[in-house]
Amino acid sequence: MPDEIHVVVPGDTLIPLCRRYLGEAYGGVYPQVARYNHMPDPDLIYPGQKLYFPPSVGELRERVRKGQLAPTDEGDPVVIQDPEIILA
Repeated sequence: MPDEIHVVVPGDTLIPLCRRYLGEAYGGVYPQVARYNHMPDPDLIYPGQKLYFPPSVGELRERVRKGQLAPTDEGDPVVIQDPEIILA
């Protein structure tokens, strides 16, 4: 299944968005969602920003583990050559 895409609106914060797209119990995965979306600070999201949510927490964790990140603004998926760097 493809990622769901959310366009940030004023008042959005990452933890409630994680709950919305990944399930009530999964607000704690927001650091992985931030990594997946190339966000250096998970506390900073901006209106108009696109956030990508994989279809499940398991899929999110697997992609982050492999270094397979969300598309950039140009639309191409990003693969990190050394995924251990982003897991530190």
